[in-house]
Amino acid sequence: MRSKQARTRTPGDLVFGRVSFENNRNIDVLLLEIGNTTIKLARPLGDDTFMLERFASADELLRRIERLDGDIVCAPVGAPLSGRLVDRLAKRGATIVTSATLAGFIGSSYDTPETLGVDRVLNLLGLDHDAVVISCGTAITVDARIGGRPVWGAIMPGFTTAAAGLHHRIPALPLVEITREPRLPARTSVDSVTNGVLIGTARAAQGLADELARAIPSRPDFPIGLTGGDAQILERLWASATAMPIVDEMLVFTGMVKSRASDGTGG
Repeated sequence: MRSKQARTRTPGDLVFGRVSFENNRNIDVLLLEIGNTTIKLARPLGDDTFMLERFASADELLRRIERLDGDIVCAPVGAPLSGRLVDRLAKRGATIVTSATLAGFIGSSYDTPETLGVDRVLNLLGLDHDAVVISCGTAITVDARIGGRPVWGAIMPGFTTAAAGLHHRIPALPLVEITREPRLPARTSVDSVTNGVLIGTARAAQGLADELARAIPSRPDFPIGLTGGDAQILERLWASATAMPIVDEMLVFTGMVKSRASDGTGG
């Protein structure tokens, strides 16, 4: 099953990078993120707008791109869906973005760069300004770009992963939907688990972002941005006592466009 929608960023956003579409090279490109459970296809439309489509299977995606023109840039993030899809895309001449191809931007910032998720790198590469980025998907990652260079923070279970993991380890507890609203005080086990999964995960992610900012003595008050499929859930649960973050689910694709222009150096 495929879903399609256009996403537009507000011009002048402080946190997130902007893509120049003046050069047709940036428009005639198909951007693929192969995640753990979903494949996303983004096509730049100009004026900082992307058309985003989601696919549940490799075959469905391949049928779709056969009808589209343009160079392909692919970031394989999740192993389950990558497999033969990456091989078939490479045969079509696709540019496969990996941590190795982004080594110029990563530099010596990570002791085990071969284990570094390419989506984490692209999220930071997509920024125009220093910021802390929380990416919300199967896993939640918290990283930052400081002085134009990457600073790595943490990986933790995402909302759905936390809900499924708790139910798997303790089957007596209900498997809750992450679209539910928290309810305090709780009156049922569903309420209790929902509160733990949603509020607990949100506060943990927010707290890690604050800790990472404080660990950088030069400037502790960085803007915070949210990206990834569950970014709007975290935004909804964000503690109101602090400045609200900015949401941009297209950040990884901005990073792909910039990596294409800078040969992975981030310049």
